[in-house]
Amino acid sequence: MPRPMREDLKAVPEDVRAAGREAERKLEATADEHPIVREALDLRLLLVAAAVALLVAFGVRVAGAGFLISLVLFVVLFVGGWLLAARAAAPRRPTRPAGS
Repeated sequence: MPRPMREDLKAVPEDVRAAGREAERKLEATADEHPIVREALDLRLLLVAAAVALLVAFGVRVAGAGFLISLVLFVVLFVGGWLLAARAAAPRRPTRPAGS
């Protein structure tokens, strides 16, 4: 016999918490394996990339470019700047000599 809907609704918050814990565990494992992920999630890098992209896109818009061009430029600069800053900030893995 199927459970009543009320019991299903009571179980939703615990299911959401369990899914959140699982996602956090997977994210931590990925961040340990790939240091760039931890840096990419740093809010300061995200804000700097957004500010630079916004200023450049605004300048291009004021210079007379169309809205769509400015929007595309903002998105490209934002994503590119964010990934570039994360890559620059991420610690490098130690390298092995070429012969080993």
